[in-house]
Amino acid sequence: LRQLANDGRIQVRMLTPTPIQSRVQASEDVANFDLRTVAGRATYTLQMGAYNREFGSDFRRAAEQATAELRRGGEEAYFFHGPNQSMVMIGTFDAGAAQYSTKGVIVYREDVQELRKKHPYNLVNGRTYRVKQSNGQFVEQPSHLVRIPNM
Repeated sequence: LRQLANDGRIQVRMLTPTPIQSRVQASEDVANFDLRTVAGRATYTLQMGAYNREFGSDFRRAAEQATAELRRGGEEAYFFHGPNQSMVMIGTFDAGAAQYSTKGVIVYREDVQELRKKHPYNLVNGRTYRVKQSNGQFVEQPSHLVRIPNM
């Protein structure tokens, strides 16, 4: 996915759908924060963090703890464990949360924009993650909507 900022909107140049699959079980004390609990009731969630093996062998627990901390702060936070990475997400949204303009630009609904202002970046292992744009510049990867898998 390559993104270019355009008047506060994100333009998608290329998108390759990747199914999210998970068979990893969550710790019992945070199992109700697992994204799978809202599958089928919402379409999107805002990904604002991820932990992977570079964090260490306890990367899944780190994602669970980050989710619990966000919940204590009043956020509707979830985690999702994949085989090599655990994601941290906030909020649930219906299919109208994002639309493509005629120019291929993703336009986020106002409630998503407000949440992105509070959580502007997709942090990896607790740090901002920089990605290279098509123009060669490096920028912090923004938080972004991801589809909630139907499991």
